Amino acid sequence: MKKVLLVLFTIIAAAALALWVTIKLLQQFSVNVIAPIPPAQAGTVRIACIGDSNTYGMMLWHRAANCYPAQLQKMLGDAYSARNYGANSTTVLSTGDHPYVDHKVFALSTDFAADTALIMLGSNDAKPEIWTSAEAFRADYRALLQHYTATVPTVIVVTPPSVIARDGKVSYDIDMEVLAEIAQIERELAAEMGLPVLDIHALTSGQDAYFSSIDGVHMNQEGTDFLARQVYEALNIAKST
Repeated sequence: MKKVLLVLFTIIAAAALALWVTIKLLQQFSVNVIAPIPPAQAGTVRIACIGDSNTYGMMLWHRAANCYPAQLQKMLGDAYSARNYGANSTTVLSTGDHPYVDHKVFALSTDFAADTALIMLGSNDAKPEIWTSAEAFRADYRALLQHYTATVPTVIVVTPPSVIARDGKVSYDIDMEVLAEIAQIERELAAEMGLPVLDIHALTSGQDAYFSSIDGVHMNQEGTDFLARQVYEALNIAKST
């Protein structure tokens, strides 16, 4: 009888572990899952971190605590409320498979009534099945910026991180040349609209140590730590100007 109970317990424990792992994987990779977004603390400066999986913190261990918005919150302290509006696989292009403006985080980030918005999008637009043209991207990115600048006092353009080829290939078929073009378009639109720029694309170019050893696209913990520090410094610069 004891052996039967032990076998049953082992099976139940294994099934529970498998279910837990499945849930965690779905939370990590699903486009529909968003980070828990608590309301802003009363009287604090509100910071909206808008982006895709590198904002969400995909592939990070203990993502909720180690993603860049969470680290930014720790750096800024109790006078600020930094919130994660990252959504996996989202695009700037309205014709993409998961446009950011169609995702629920877009409405949530708008309703947040941020004092500052950091916008780091564009990586997924560099996939060949998503990319249409520079003109289309420019139009959709301008519209996105105009949406936020209409209500948010400070909007900071954050260019998408670079990518690193693994085994001679960039994961998810991201085109490095298109990604560089996207970063340039974002710089140009920021200059046109008088918005500050944090050029993460340039700062991470060739920095193998900042990216996942698995795909070379998602930032690892070292890269995320670097991103958080750069954003923190950009906020201080924007505040002083």
